[in-house]
Amino acid sequence: RIDMMVLSHFDLDHVGEAHHIISRMAVDHIYVNPNDPGFQAWYEDMPDAFQGVLVDALHIRELQVGDIAIRRLFPGPAHSDDDPNRNSLVLEVETGSYNFLFTGDTDQEMEQLWVSEAGKIEADVLKLAHHGSDTSTGEYFIANADFTYGLVSAGAGNRYGHPHREVLERAGGMALLDTSKHGMVRFKIDGREMCIETKLDPSLNHCIKKRAE
Repeated sequence: RIDMMVLSHFDLDHVGEAHHIISRMAVDHIYVNPNDPGFQAWYEDMPDAFQGVLVDALHIRELQVGDIAIRRLFPGPAHSDDDPNRNSLVLEVETGSYNFLFTGDTDQEMEQLWVSEAGKIEADVLKLAHHGSDTSTGEYFIANADFTYGLVSAGAGNRYGHPHREVLERAGGMALLDTSKHGMVRFKIDGREMCIETKLDPSLNHCIKKRAE
């Protein structure tokens, strides 16, 4: 059972398995941007098995799922663009002592829009946008943000050359974890302790613990 499925945007590499999952297990809520140009076609193919609720991310900005708090930074209800990437949901996710920033495939122009509105962005973990493409994680964003870890989700030997060298250089102030090199990355949080595990590079595995405030 899945309490909530979050779909950043409707490019196939981000939602290609969603219907497969929905048809095989109960999904209570799906958090989506209905203004995304790919939403309608995706919704029309929704499996009959789905009995949950579609949550409109443009009108429900903040969510509390158990102890997890989710806040949408971008896009807003007035945003309109024909490019699915530029409709990506940008989400701050707080899990008690640790917080994450998920950026979908948003590009540098969109980064400047939401950073200028949100102010300085701080999080323990950044999921770098667009698989580490040089279209994202721009200098303006990095200059107005502070992250401890950077996570790149990219396939080994992918044809796009993700992650791009210049992005890794810009993000050099973070401890970078790259699925194309390190395999699956897992963050396990238990209270004030967070343990990081990689499938292919045990030398990177470690735990950190925050002090009580």
